[in-house]
Amino acid sequence: MKEELVKKYKNDYESDNIDICVLDLLHLMINFDSSIKHGEEYDFDLKHLLFNTNSIKNPMGMKYTVNDYDKTIRILHNAFKNIKTMKLNIDERIIRDIISLIIYTECFYKMNSINSQRMDDSEFGKVSLEEQLMMLLIYYQDQLSLNLENISKENYITGMELSIANKQLKYNRNVNTSLTDSFESILESMNEIIHYLYYRFAKQMKQKIKIEDLQIDYIKIYDEFDLEKYILIAFQRFFYVIWKKEQDMDTIFQTKVKKTVWIFMAFC
Repeated sequence: MKEELVKKYKNDYESDNIDICVLDLLHLMINFDSSIKHGEEYDFDLKHLLFNTNSIKNPMGMKYTVNDYDKTIRILHNAFKNIKTMKLNIDERIIRDIISLIIYTECFYKMNSINSQRMDDSEFGKVSLEEQLMMLLIYYQDQLSLNLENISKENYITGMELSIANKQLKYNRNVNTSLTDSFESILESMNEIIHYLYYRFAKQMKQKIKIEDLQIDYIKIYDEFDLEKYILIAFQRFFYVIWKKEQDMDTIFQTKVKKTVWIFMAFC
């Protein structure tokens, strides 16, 4: 039954039948509520079902449009309003899922729109794809070398000391992180940047690039570019992936992601 309702919702969504989509979502909520009343467990099942079936699309996806955002917000808002207007006795956990989806769509769409424009407008984003890739690799090598130099001065015994959260975050003095977490964050950011760059420059790319074709005399990684800001903005996409897997926003802020949330929120 739930799968049929989701299929109907997706068909109505593609046909721009907003009012019908609201009814489809209400029927789905009532169906989940009925299952709860019959003794079935509920663990944010509505949110997970809508995500897993791509009924609620990724607002940070490259193919996500303003129309997708407008439709999704209208559907979720109207469904929430109808619960109160129709005085439906829906389990609070299901209502919380709807509220969470509204916050999720609003936050990540607007944050991504602003920060994607900032990435495009930055000086780093204006150089060639090849030069940007080289800069990212040089940046990672530099960070690795600096940390290895510092590690060599410590009297580490097992190596597990690298995973101890004993370093203050630059952007939030009340939160500590570890060297391992820091490097994981850098790699995740680089991964997101590289995906974004290949999407952006896909049409300009040659099938095969030869070293002798690169007209680059000097990589000015720190002289002209705010690379740190570029990397921190990219990290928001990794935060989205983790949020999607978690139960709700409260769970996220109890995990290690709390250490990095403060960083990219500053650029929103």
